[in-house]
Amino acid sequence: MNFIWLFLIITSFIFAAVNGKMPDVVNAMLKASQSAVLIAFSLIGIMTFWLGIVNIAKVSGFMEIFSKLTAPFMRLIFKDVKNNSGAFSNITLNFSANALGLTNAATPFGIKAMQDLQNENNNKSVATNAMCTLLAMNTAGF
Repeated sequence: MNFIWLFLIITSFIFAAVNGKMPDVVNAMLKASQSAVLIAFSLIGIMTFWLGIVNIAKVSGFMEIFSKLTAPFMRLIFKDVKNNSGAFSNITLNFSANALGLTNAATPFGIKAMQDLQNENNNKSVATNAMCTLLAMNTAGF
């Protein structure tokens, strides 16, 4: 994939230089960089807020209670994951945060759950059913 991007970038520079549009390419790159920085800073604020809300919910015990309520349902979906697994608790926390509308705050739980599932995976080059299910649930906004 990196080769494709490199090819596209080099090709665009060559065509811009040949057609005398190099200043336009440089201006577009600077505008895109500025937009990327603005988006990153706005996301930092949103993520900080929602992670703070989730931290309050965790400390107060609300997330644990909600996770216990959803655990039987999650057990039906993730049959391959062990009960005492760290992955299962992160999956329920991820689902709970998504269900409560804290989608940005659910992302760290989903990433941690996926890492835990990969650690438990016997064949590291193939995703397990639980990994595919978690990915599908998060992608679909279940």
